[in-house]
Amino acid sequence: MSHPELAPIDYAALRAQIPMSRVLDLLGFRPVRGRSPQLRGPCPLRNCPGVKSPNFSVNVQRHIYRCFACGSAGNQLDLWAAAEQLSLPAAAVHLCRVTGTPVPRRLTASQAQQSTRSATD
Repeated sequence: MSHPELAPIDYAALRAQIPMSRVLDLLGFRPVRGRSPQLRGPCPLRNCPGVKSPNFSVNVQRHIYRCFACGSAGNQLDLWAAAEQLSLPAAAVHLCRVTGTPVPRRLTASQAQQSTRSATD
């Protein structure tokens, strides 16, 4: 008997489902410079020393960000994890809850075999 909630999170699928622009909206990011896809503004992270200046740069098309004040960088899941001060797995599950998105799961090799066997039985 397999438990899908214990399967590893499919981070690539989650990044495809929840774009950077959605995470920025949830964090209340308001750009002060730039045009889409490259935007600049104050860092949305609470513990950032550059919270009032436009040290935060994000490319919403490539789903990447970097803050030149606090050094935080990554994709939309990394940004949510940093903002919520959670581990990546916990942040992924939390972001799914907040957005009403089912947590995408990867099947392990044994789960894939069981699934294949069940489909052919």
